[in-house]
Formats: sequence, C-alpha cells, structure tokens
Amino acid sequence: MMKHVCPHCKRNIHAPLLSQYEESFRCPHCQQELMHDELDILIYAFVAIILFSTIAVVVLHLHVFIALSLALLLYHFIRPRFIESHFRLRSYPKPPTS
Repeated sequence: MMKHVCPHCKRNIHAPLLSQYEESFRCPHCQQELMHDELDILIYAFVAIILFSTIAVVVLHLHVFIALSLALLLYHFIRPRFIESHFRLRSYPKPPTS
C-alpha cells in the first residue's frame, strides 16, 4: 500500500499496488473510482528501461539484447517497491452511455 491523495476529495488514501486490482479501485472516503495514471506508468517504464540498459551496455559492456532483457527484468522487480509510489492517481473514466 502506498500513500496518495485522492484527486476527487483531496484526502490521503492508501492506494493498492497495480498488481492488486484489475481496472480501478475505490477511494474509501468518497467512493470515487480511481486508477494509476497510465502516462506515468509508461514514462517511468521507458525512462527506467533506457537508463538500466544504457548503463549495462556502456559500463558492463553487455550485448544490447541481453542488456534490454536484464533491464526489463530489473524494472519488473523494482517497480512495486520503488517506482509505483510515484505514480499519480486519476479518476477512472466512465464508459459512454448510449
């Protein structure tokens, strides 16, 4: 669980990890459906994988394919503990009614 602020009621909440919910979760105070911001997820993943693989290629002199594979594995294991706490929360979009 990570501390975040609900964008709807502006109260502190403990947001679950990405692996602990399917599409959204509810704020315990206002019952607003929330989710982690997808843009944050993509940007942090891109930056982390590029950074890890560049370090592996330049410093450790690994082959690019091996460096990318190791970077993906490293990101997979460090994301829940170190990176997910920086993701912003946003309201879950309602499906259009017709």
